[in-house]
Amino acid sequence: MPVPTHKPLSQKSANSSSRAAAHTTDLARLLPLWPHELNDMTTNGRERRVGLLRKALRAERRRGLAGHWTYDLARHSALLRCYKREVELAQTSATAQPSGVIKARAG
Repeated sequence: MPVPTHKPLSQKSANSSSRAAAHTTDLARLLPLWPHELNDMTTNGRERRVGLLRKALRAERRRGLAGHWTYDLARHSALLRCYKREVELAQTSATAQPSGVIKARAG
């Protein structure tokens, strides 16, 4: 019996929604953010979260390089994973905006 090579649409949407929920949970665990800041999906909100993640990554990297006893490899890995996901989401939301909005913002 042949095995289907693609997931049904309902599984794809459930998978993406669970991935988004996991991302939000990870952000809440890693960064000191209020719930309204976690739910802010505007460009400014995403840029703020990316900046906070970048700052936390730098601090964790410094602790690791210094051999500090508080360095946590799991936290470093989770920060990096959240940072990459947040940058990806910011790029996809920027490309989804109409070109007039991007030009007005850049100018």
